[in-house]
Amino acid sequence: MSTISEFVPTRSTAEWQTLDSAHHLHPFTDHAALSRKGTRVITHAEGVYLYDSDGNRMLDGMAGLWCVTLGYGRSELVEAARQQMLQLPYYNSFFQTAHPPAIELARLLVEVTPAQFKHVFFTGSGSESIDTVVRLVRRYWELCGEPKRTFIISRENAYHGSTVAGTSLGGMDYMRAQGGPPLLMDGHVHIINRVYWEGIDAWQEQPGIGWDYARARKAGVNCVIDNIGTYGAWNYNYSPKQALRLIETAHRFAGKHADKMAIAFSVADARSIMASGRVAVFLGCESGIDHEGDIEVLGALHRLGLRTIQFATQTGYNAFSDSALAALQGGQPTDTYKGITERGRKLVAEMNRLGVLIDITHGTDAVQMQLIEASRAPVVASQGRRRSKRVSSSEDAIWAARCTAVMFVSPCFRNSS
Repeated sequence: MSTISEFVPTRSTAEWQTLDSAHHLHPFTDHAALSRKGTRVITHAEGVYLYDSDGNRMLDGMAGLWCVTLGYGRSELVEAARQQMLQLPYYNSFFQTAHPPAIELARLLVEVTPAQFKHVFFTGSGSESIDTVVRLVRRYWELCGEPKRTFIISRENAYHGSTVAGTSLGGMDYMRAQGGPPLLMDGHVHIINRVYWEGIDAWQEQPGIGWDYARARKAGVNCVIDNIGTYGAWNYNYSPKQALRLIETAHRFAGKHADKMAIAFSVADARSIMASGRVAVFLGCESGIDHEGDIEVLGALHRLGLRTIQFATQTGYNAFSDSALAALQGGQPTDTYKGITERGRKLVAEMNRLGVLIDITHGTDAVQMQLIEASRAPVVASQGRRRSKRVSSSEDAIWAARCTAVMFVSPCFRNSS
């Protein structure tokens, strides 16, 4: 039988420290300083005491990392682990499977916790637990019909783990600064339309209009997709002109507030903008930039910063796609093309090539399914919701998308409540 000494040879403290510095990364550590000082090498433990490679005995006041509550060297724990390693060292619970130790431990935990807790989800660390809870809570409110409940409040200097989600939730500034700022994104706003038509300053709080940069920034939002809308310019000649007016308004507005925001043309741009403490803004468009589907027009608007486009309009069918709202808004049939046309497929290919994100919102079921099938890149459902009279993203399309690559973007900041 193999022993641990066969895999971990005996070395001097200096040798261990040299190898540790050369190959081993520690959490929350200045490795240059640690290399100069030398690691304390813990070799064994007994009861509540630790021993290092120089023979020093220390009381383990931290209990490992607050997890060795029963002490070290407990023979009954060693034997239980040995038996389990022989019988079943590991198996997952993803695919409708379980095993007796997990089932029994879940039962025991329920017995000793408060009465409202009936189920147990096992994780490997506190950070993993925090990530899991964030997903569970947000999913819970989605199923309750309140998908806008996405804010989680934490206290200044709070610690909730060292993963991306845990760090974003925590209140430790030095952790949040590591690796760039955490991302809090609002994926669907329309503020530039208000700037264009009403002349408001969206960096001033605007009570009653639902969204502004001032309140969004206070809430922690540092990246948005501002969807211009060519409302009132719904025909083949007017829409491109109105799209240009709105995009020009967006650039002028961003230039006026360059100390607080900037238009992002790429992910690298967005990271750089957020790292500077400003809000990164991606430009999108709904309701149509060009009802003809002219690839040259698409290319020109892409050069100006347009990075996501709602493929179907909110009025009627255009030259390349049906609309689920055609009957409601324009009195037209919703199945003129039974989905998207050949011109639409060419647009999809060009959008993929340029890196323009395809928004499947407001397409008919056929449109959404065909866009998912035709696109080589992920698509987005910026208003993904459960089925209703005004369909945003059909259940069939959502299920199909789960088998491919799709993002469902729910706004994280929509109104003052």
